[in-house]
Amino acid sequence: MFRGLGSAILAVLFAASGLLAQNVSNRQQVFFFKQVFKAKTKLGILCNKDQKQADLSEIDIAAMSYQVWSKAANVKSLGDVGSGLRNLLNKEKVEAILLLPDPIISTPDTRKFIIQQCMLEKIPVIGDSAEAVQDGAVYALVIKDNKVQVLLNLRAAAALDIQIPPEILNDATVLVQP
Repeated sequence: MFRGLGSAILAVLFAASGLLAQNVSNRQQVFFFKQVFKAKTKLGILCNKDQKQADLSEIDIAAMSYQVWSKAANVKSLGDVGSGLRNLLNKEKVEAILLLPDPIISTPDTRKFIIQQCMLEKIPVIGDSAEAVQDGAVYALVIKDNKVQVLLNLRAAAALDIQIPPEILNDATVLVQP
């Protein structure tokens, strides 16, 4: 699955963090964010902070390592999604939104709403599943057969004027063509 120098770096990082887990680590998410969006430094996250406190702490630690600033909007109910997203996009000026697996955020209707609003603002969404990529997230990292798999939506990337680095594109699974 991993070819080339960029992929070798990903393979070392992913192996060191333990690929036998069912989910991609938060450190892997932040590292991959920097590989795809080299110039972007502001990552927004929508989640229930009470339930995702450990994830947010891991993301903050990883973010410091990669010179990324992360900001989470607290979403405790469906009614918090719109205001949390507006806060991240308009006040915090995030440059991408990361979807963590969450009972509210991961529902199809909520996920589609978030992706549509972000597309209007020209902000890429990093998904948490193949369904998120099919709905318009630029990419998602998933575990398949105990390996990290990169799923891409090239139509969303093109719409947002995002150039996926060749070393990532070569090893990824493209779910949506331009």
